[in-house]
Amino acid sequence: MTCSVVIPMYNAHRTIIATIQSCLQQTVAPHEIIVVDDCSTDDAAAQILQHFGTQITLIQQNHNAGPAAARNAGWNKASGNYVAFLDSDDQWHPRKLEWCLHALEQQSTIDLLWHYYQTEPLPVYANAPVVPRKTRFFDLLWFNPISTSCVVFRRDLPLRFNEAMRYCEDYELALRHSYRHSTYLLPLYLTQLDRPVLSAGGLSADKWKMRQGELKAYAALPKLHPGFYLLIPFLYFWSFAKHLSMKWGLRK
Repeated sequence: MTCSVVIPMYNAHRTIIATIQSCLQQTVAPHEIIVVDDCSTDDAAAQILQHFGTQITLIQQNHNAGPAAARNAGWNKASGNYVAFLDSDDQWHPRKLEWCLHALEQQSTIDLLWHYYQTEPLPVYANAPVVPRKTRFFDLLWFNPISTSCVVFRRDLPLRFNEAMRYCEDYELALRHSYRHSTYLLPLYLTQLDRPVLSAGGLSADKWKMRQGELKAYAALPKLHPGFYLLIPFLYFWSFAKHLSMKWGLRK
């Protein structure tokens, strides 16, 4: 059982070397590491070639098409049994692939496995792995606990990120996936984010555009089942309530 790693990148010269090194330092080596450069204007691509050479597959996009398109390009190129995504400013626990692949071997029906993340240094686990827990569609409907740097997909799934979305495209895919496919949580902290979600820097820093992306994800739900038309007003109200609570400092 093998796992390809896909890293979308845009102007990541500050972090990309450490991100790739966290993949190369895995106790179970990735099948391949694919970096998709979404038309960066810095020297990140040159740094990758200088430091890693042919260890990395570097794909250069023809134009800046956003993170969804970059992830899809890497997913389409991947040849491992599974595909793990890692943002270009995040890092993994050194045993992340080992423990995720172990869980996937034990429960071969899992189509998507995800785990926790934090911004602090990752813990040293005495005993792992643990048993994955099923995640249901309605578990994800009200809050999105999943970071793209924490997911491992079965490579041959007939799903891709929505390239028309630049915000919350990962959440939209998680909803679409969990509605029809087997989704499980491995309750371990295996990704360290470079910055908190919705903090300054990166696409997620624009809270209102992120909220608009969430609304688009909700608006797409009737494609899964027409009955979701009835739920959309409540989801919109909930989304606006979350936005206002964060704006007023009631919730982080």
